[in-house]
Amino acid sequence: MLLKFLPLNIAVTYEIGITEILIFFALVAFILFKLRDKRLKKAKNELERLVEERTAALKHKEQEVMDSIRYALRIQLSIIPTQQHVKSLLPKSMIYYRPKDIVSGDFYWVDESEEKVFFAAVDCTGHGVPGAMMSVIGLKLLNQAVQDKKLNVPADILQYIDAGVNDTLRQSYDPNAVKDGMDLALCSLDYKTLTLQYAGVFNSLWLLRKNISTTYKVKSDRELFYGTDLMEIKADKNYIGNNKDGVADIFTNHTIQLQKMIAFIFLRMDMLISLADQKAKNSSTINLKIFWYNLFICQSTTNTMRLTKHF
Repeated sequence: MLLKFLPLNIAVTYEIGITEILIFFALVAFILFKLRDKRLKKAKNELERLVEERTAALKHKEQEVMDSIRYALRIQLSIIPTQQHVKSLLPKSMIYYRPKDIVSGDFYWVDESEEKVFFAAVDCTGHGVPGAMMSVIGLKLLNQAVQDKKLNVPADILQYIDAGVNDTLRQSYDPNAVKDGMDLALCSLDYKTLTLQYAGVFNSLWLLRKNISTTYKVKSDRELFYGTDLMEIKADKNYIGNNKDGVADIFTNHTIQLQKMIAFIFLRMDMLISLADQKAKNSSTINLKIFWYNLFICQSTTNTMRLTKHF
């Protein structure tokens, strides 16, 4: 039997309408959106993970830094005279120490030598850690001047500190040396003769005594009165340190004969501004005088509370 195959011509046609096209593109768009959304979520999760890791690392570093600063505070407080030491030398004194940062370039110093009591308020350049490092230099030089070199004139002590800062920081010969220094008011008090000597750099000495303007004999144009009870002895404006020629500056020494009923304060008016900027700017000299006068006739146990409330 013979089979004969005949060729078949079959054509299949299918018409695609607008609806089918729209459905197709919608499906493609949906798939692409899902893929993009998945990638975005993955990227977001990865970013959040990285942020959490970086945040944790930063918090750890911050904690390490704060722990170091707090330990630096312990070191700084260990070399600043204790309140007991201050009271043993200046029984009726009061110290209000309120650093702006945890550690500070501001410090006080009290010591005695050859029947004289020496005390100073010092403001080193810089705040925080840089200022605290400068305070260590200042404390060391003050102790050396009085205990090792046996200097007993405030102006001579300032000259020694001036040379010491300049040498320690290599300010005369090192072009990359820092230009830091310090401002301070330094006094010596002889209890036997009631003689007060003062020398200062940008820190005035303020004397508060009833009717001081009528009982005190003015010795120089740096001695100024505010009303009848308050006198300022202006400081020198020679910087401590920064002697390019390597020669220490010469400072002015002031000698004041005290009376028994006198309160003396050395701090600058801009210190008040740093404590309470707007309040200090709005305070007149007379108001400040009244405040300090009222402060020092109060019992010492209430002085700190009154200062904190005022500033």
